[in-house]
Amino acid sequence: MFMRNLFVLAFGLFPFAAILGQNADPQKEFGNWNAWINSLNFSPKWKLDSDVHFRFWQFGKDPNTLILRGQLTYVLHPAVELGAGYGYFEFYPYGDVADLKPNSKEHRPYQQAFIKHKIKKFSFNHRLRLEERLIQTPAKKEVLRSRYRFMVSHPVQDRLYAFLAYEHFWTWSDLKFDQGRLHIGLGHPLGKHTKFELAYLFHKVKNDQEFNRLQVNLITNFKLKSKED
Repeated sequence: MFMRNLFVLAFGLFPFAAILGQNADPQKEFGNWNAWINSLNFSPKWKLDSDVHFRFWQFGKDPNTLILRGQLTYVLHPAVELGAGYGYFEFYPYGDVADLKPNSKEHRPYQQAFIKHKIKKFSFNHRLRLEERLIQTPAKKEVLRSRYRFMVSHPVQDRLYAFLAYEHFWTWSDLKFDQGRLHIGLGHPLGKHTKFELAYLFHKVKNDQEFNRLQVNLITNFKLKSKED
């Protein structure tokens, strides 16, 4: 069952890679984003969320971005979470379309609210995040940015689900569009604490740059045992 679902997961999105990988336009080079996303629950009300991202300008080569991020989350309600965190970013040379110059670094404190709900078999979640971007190199500057992500998922078959997500970014200095990300993918639980997701990502930046990516997520969720367990 697992191998069959994994086959569907991989080859259901393979046509995107095959088609987009043939594009000779450097701004539409087919790259990939890989992420490990983890939650560590240490009480019914508190948890530590973290994620690590390795992003590539071309598929499997030419590093683009490294992200290390951690967040302390308070569970206000089973459907509502509030969090505050910090992210460290490194941007590497990736052609002539980079927003930042090669080898840029950034510190990024942020705050966010997360809400989830269900309608029949559809699962919805909403995330609103406020970021204080502290860009270090090549020149220091500060940018206040907000981002809102909507996501919906639905089971396809036993232990396989499909999801659609869109995230919209805008800057506070001029309230203008910064970037948008559209995700279409499939997910497969690997066990009680782990699931795997594979998705096509269309990434539009500042109205004039468009990128196509294969997104691979490994998502884990653990709970610290208490004395009562």
